[in-house]
Amino acid sequence: LDNQIVEIGDINNGSTDNCSIDTMYISPAVFSCESQTGSNQNIILTVADASGNVSHCTTFVRIENLEPVPTASSGLCGNDTLFLFANPPAAAGGTVYTYRWTGPNGFTSTKANPFIPNINSINAGSYSVEVTGLTGCSATGIIEVSIEERPQRPSLVAEDNYCVNSSITLQSSVAPNGNQVVYHWYRGQGPDAVLLASTNVPSYTFTASAQASSAQYYLIIEADGCVSQ
Repeated sequence: LDNQIVEIGDINNGSTDNCSIDTMYISPAVFSCESQTGSNQNIILTVADASGNVSHCTTFVRIENLEPVPTASSGLCGNDTLFLFANPPAAAGGTVYTYRWTGPNGFTSTKANPFIPNINSINAGSYSVEVTGLTGCSATGIIEVSIEERPQRPSLVAEDNYCVNSSITLQSSVAPNGNQVVYHWYRGQGPDAVLLASTNVPSYTFTASAQASSAQYYLIIEADGCVSQ
């Protein structure tokens, strides 16, 4: 996104001279990204030998701005933080760029690598970043962002009392849609909780203890890689 200089080696394809080459130069050698982007420009290579003989050849170069290649964090679920990265083209001399992001839900930013906290489905879609160099030349890149909704926090539905050795059935209060929904059933609380089973249906049945006891149970739902709140 700055003015480009074409070097002799970029277009010279092995010029030779019986008297040895004394001088080579090209014209023009500098091209403007602001006025010539998207066009073909003629360029002349001139070769002179030590005896003063001169020869020319002409070719063309295509002037195009290098585009940014924006990226974003992946595997996103509701309430996550979306991180965006402009990834502008490299520039000689450490050219300073300015940025203009636009996206879903009215999103805008002038930062190179902005972020959006507490995202949900309204933040999914196309994010565009326009990068402008010191010369005023600009280029745009686009990244698509997908966000899966996080399953609603479930409650367990079950009887309060069971007889020893009877069947206990735990049921989920919610059954989210999704291509891959898994229900993880736990006994206990906190770090000492034990995973009893993982099922593809919103219920789990097991046999009560042979002795009178009490226990706490809870459920975590995983839908398309996103875990319930």
